[in-house]
Amino acid sequence: MDLSAYRQCAGPQRREAVGAFWRGDRVGRAEIDTAALSYGPLAVLLCVVVAVELVVIAAIVQIYGASWAPLIWGLAGGGVWASWFGTHQLRRLRALEVLATADGG
Repeated sequence: MDLSAYRQCAGPQRREAVGAFWRGDRVGRAEIDTAALSYGPLAVLLCVVVAVELVVIAAIVQIYGASWAPLIWGLAGGGVWASWFGTHQLRRLRALEVLATADGG
């Protein structure tokens, strides 16, 4: 996982790159687009880790019969959805990058 393009950005550029990733579109500035593609795999990995942790916690809470177990399962579902959505956005950005490269810009 190469985060060099993301790390080279200043604070506002990083926010713009993160926003571009989660919106799934290209900004048009090469450094932001490259930083968004650089940030994507890390974002997906972190979403997957959080989702797995929530599933484990939800299973343990349910085993002990806590009345708030459905809340944890709902949060785990949100983590799974965020993982799926991040993967979808990463694929979309990569496809846009391939199209932009083919078009020459």
